[in-house]
Amino acid sequence: MKTILDFIRDASPWVAIGLALGILASRSGANKSGRKKQDDNYAIEGMCIGMSFGTALEAARGRNTGLGSSLGMLLGLAAGMCIQKKPKPGR
Repeated sequence: MKTILDFIRDASPWVAIGLALGILASRSGANKSGRKKQDDNYAIEGMCIGMSFGTALEAARGRNTGLGSSLGMLLGLAAGMCIQKKPKPGR
């Protein structure tokens, strides 16, 4: 059982990186398809906050801060993409 948990801990950052690259690739493909500019959500802000909280939580637990950072960025990106910005006046 310990070897399975070690494998999951070692593979989790790579899975998170793959998911993040997939999200970024789909976003760049949407820009090329003629849709409007995608500055209407909080994806970047969510990534920054998620990375900060993920690193802080893993450091407080005394665990692998790299894992917390990568998973926090992924969760923050997903949450930030779900929240739409209000349009600015004049746009």
